[in-house]
Amino acid sequence: MLEKGDFIEISYTAETDGIIFDTTDKEVAKNSGIRPEHAHPIIICLGHGFILAGLEKELVGKNVGEKSVISLDARNAFGMKNPKLIQLVPLSVFKQHNVQPAQNMQINIDGALGIVKSVSSGRVVVDFNHPLSGKNVVYQVEIKRKIENKVEQVKAILHMFGITEEIVSGVSYDDKKDMVNIVMKDAVPQDATIPLAKKINEMVKVKSIEFSSDKSSKKEENITKK
Repeated sequence: MLEKGDFIEISYTAETDGIIFDTTDKEVAKNSGIRPEHAHPIIICLGHGFILAGLEKELVGKNVGEKSVISLDARNAFGMKNPKLIQLVPLSVFKQHNVQPAQNMQINIDGALGIVKSVSSGRVVVDFNHPLSGKNVVYQVEIKRKIENKVEQVKAILHMFGITEEIVSGVSYDDKKDMVNIVMKDAVPQDATIPLAKKINEMVKVKSIEFSSDKSSKKEENITKK
């Protein structure tokens, strides 16, 4: 029976209003207009925000190999729509960036993603709510396996933080020292490795986490559990 803190591999297909918006199945992705290269089973750590909190809660207590259909109301999925996030943006803001706004266009203003709802009289109505806010969603989920391997666990955490193979050369685990070594392609400053090491230690629970760089044999950071 799964508990909070367990690493598991899952596959799923998610839909709202009968429309599939996310899937780990390549064939389903192709047929649904979703980029198939992004469709593959994922590894998550239950209770640590890898997926929707409402979905994580439903997976706790289930078993490996189990298939479930999980329905989430809007509040437990992507949240309710916040009227304050539907804003009027002067057309001049778009002109400054040489953008001609159009209905349903996705835009980025000062790091905030939004959808253009309407354009008129020099004003643009933009909805900065999550596109799926206010919607009930249904997930078909299969729990494929439980992950005990610490290297797989660490790689899953790195992926969650957007640290891909383009940044990391390799991850290894020394069971005698109970130490994880993460080799980066380029040197990474301590202010980046320290919080990352603490997060990994929180979930994987090893004695120490060591960062090193391909370009130098010097160790960038070593976090030791006390």
